[in-house]
Amino acid sequence: MEVVGGGRAPCDGSFAVSVTMEGGDVVVAVHGEVDLATAETLRAAIAEALAADGRVVFDLTGVTFLDSTGLAAIAGAFRARGRAPGALAVRGASGSVLRTLSISGIDALIDMEP
Repeated sequence: MEVVGGGRAPCDGSFAVSVTMEGGDVVVAVHGEVDLATAETLRAAIAEALAADGRVVFDLTGVTFLDSTGLAAIAGAFRARGRAPGALAVRGASGSVLRTLSISGIDALIDMEP
């Protein structure tokens, strides 16, 4: 899998996303702020993840901010997967990121993992 936008968790709070395989899961690990400036990079990583076989897991442990463009990218993955139960999951969302997912209703559509 290709690394998009830097890959490793940045030390300076900047944005990075990577796509890796973990067992049968395709993990999209995101770090930093997901907003209008970074959403296109996230969408590219999601497209790469959706092209692979396996459940797509969004690891949001390192996300400090998630706006509507980030929500739209995740919702787009849900639509692209045909709304199959268990095909997508969110891992590690907390604080304001978890509240944003909850308010939007995405948490009712996609499996949520601690």
